[in-house]
Amino acid sequence: MSSRWWRELCQLLLALFAASLIFFAMHAYLAEARVITSGSMLPTIQVGDRVLMEKVTCHFAMVHRQDIIVFTPPPAAQAKEDYIKRVIGLPGAE
Repeated sequence: MSSRWWRELCQLLLALFAASLIFFAMHAYLAEARVITSGSMLPTIQVGDRVLMEKVTCHFAMVHRQDIIVFTPPPAAQAKEDYIKRVIGLPGAE
């Protein structure tokens, strides 16, 4: 193998590694794609719709009525997937 070919292969592998690292960091900390699996949000969000859930705002802003949130259900619910629901009430609100 020529040294040029080897150098190009190393550059390609480094680029793939960097792209994978960026993808996994974005998935873990910034945003995640989800598919709606229940009809509880009809007619606003249809079953099978794809949504992009951003993960930053929840660390800096309060939850408000009408926000759509994603959360892990309590163990008693025996659900296998996270819930995607609209906030309809907050503690202390009238």
